[in-house]
Amino acid sequence: SERGQRLAVTAFDWHVDGKTIALVATDGSLQLWDTRHHDTRPQLVARGAHEDGTETSSVRWAPRLAGAASEHLLATRGGGGDDTMKLWDVRIFREASRAGLGTREVAAQPVAAWSDLPALGSRTPCEWGVAGTVLLTGTSAVRGAKARDAELVAVSVHHPGAPPVRSALGVNASVGGLCWHPRLNQVFVGGSDGVTYALYDPARSERGVLLCKSRAPKRRDVEMGDVDRLQASQAVAPHALPLFKEGPQKSRKRGRDRERERELETRKPLQLPPKRPSEGFQHALIKTVDKNLNAFRDEDPREAILRYAEIAEEDPLWTGAYAETQPKPVLAKSVNPEDDEKDLLPQ
Repeated sequence: SERGQRLAVTAFDWHVDGKTIALVATDGSLQLWDTRHHDTRPQLVARGAHEDGTETSSVRWAPRLAGAASEHLLATRGGGGDDTMKLWDVRIFREASRAGLGTREVAAQPVAAWSDLPALGSRTPCEWGVAGTVLLTGTSAVRGAKARDAELVAVSVHHPGAPPVRSALGVNASVGGLCWHPRLNQVFVGGSDGVTYALYDPARSERGVLLCKSRAPKRRDVEMGDVDRLQASQAVAPHALPLFKEGPQKSRKRGRDRERERELETRKPLQLPPKRPSEGFQHALIKTVDKNLNAFRDEDPREAILRYAEIAEEDPLWTGAYAETQPKPVLAKSVNPEDDEKDLLPQ
């Protein structure tokens, strides 16, 4: 800033050659920065380009198709209280800097300026035409005694004194986006109400919106988000329409029985899935094993062995080896471990 304070940048744009950046700050100054030098200060500063304290919403260099004569032209659009759009020639800034012995700050002298362009927000754009001979901008809708709709305004660069051409969009919103497609030759305008408008000339435009215009409108589907149609529609219960009603039955009792069965089917609760057969088998197996283990724990092991003593003498298939090494069985006198410890003690 003029006092050496930091300022917020509200808009900027690169030159087509990539060597210069034009930006505007909240103090209303227009600054040019040279990308080829690592300088902490701008190359040129035009104080008072727009009103101090406002947010200049847009800055645009002339397009490449405009030719070498327009490569020095620059357009800025005021916003947030500055209802103007201005056209600048950076050659005037450089000549003023040379006349002032290389000073960086120059006087703000626009080539042309257009007023009466309401811009309530800080995002009102301006855009160059394809050939660089026309400037486009949008306005905000004004309420109150001087109510007016949002407009699309076009001005001539070569004839700045000519009155602007205004086209009312008929929306109670502000123009927040603007694009003039160079190949399609169509203008797209975005409003703050979330609607995009396309402006074109049927004789000079190519493809783009013309392809959509030639097709029939797509059938709207409730599942695809047609909320209005969904709210206006009525929910009809099954068998409520006359077309689906059954004729009179010969037997009233038989008809009532059928209606009763249909009601029972509709009110029948969901059946739980049957248990897997493996769950019952596992439970029975675990129960049987636990029962046998409990029986083994309660039985005396000595009695269990002597139970098969007679069978072993008659058919010594497994105990025949003991006939030579141990003809007479040697068994413990007691199964109590405390008695065994007493026998081992010295007498």
